Amino acid sequence: MAKNLLFLLSGLILMAAGATGSLAQESPRSDVAVYSGDLHAFQLKPPSGWVLDLENAYTNGYTAVLYPDSQIFVEASMIIYIWAYPLDSLGFQEYISADSTFYLESNIGLEFISTDTVYTPQEFYWVILEAADPGAESDIALIGYLDGETDIIIYQLDITDRISWADAAPKFAEAMANLTVLDYSD
Repeated sequence: MAKNLLFLLSGLILMAAGATGSLAQESPRSDVAVYSGDLHAFQLKPPSGWVLDLENAYTNGYTAVLYPDSQIFVEASMIIYIWAYPLDSLGFQEYISADSTFYLESNIGLEFISTDTVYTPQEFYWVILEAADPGAESDIALIGYLDGETDIIIYQLDITDRISWADAAPKFAEAMANLTVLDYSD
């Protein structure tokens, strides 16, 4: 059952190693992963100079995490958390409303100051929420929601201080641009 599974696209390495689990544990960072949804697969790739970490993501309840390759997961000054879910009973806009309300209620001091929509080359779109004072009142800086028709992909950029904003915001945009929607008929 490939549905809703995240797997590494490191075919040559896995084939050479006989697809052993020890290789995945020895090398938890890869530069490409795929989330398989109902209608589409979503290829996740970190921005340049960042890593994609699945091991720490799985351990902490995320689909994937991205952070600078010069840092480690537990001490990263900027990190992008990724979740991928099927859109079961809620529509895309309803999900964003419920999720953003949850963020506001559970993060004292968090306030969203702007919303933007960005289209992918395949004509899917992101809805992006920007926090009022990223790295100060809250670690949350940006949240992006990709409408994958039957699935939703969520990117959340957290930064530990205001100084990280100038470096982190373009990396968030690059990470969103690096996401590729794959059609199963291709």
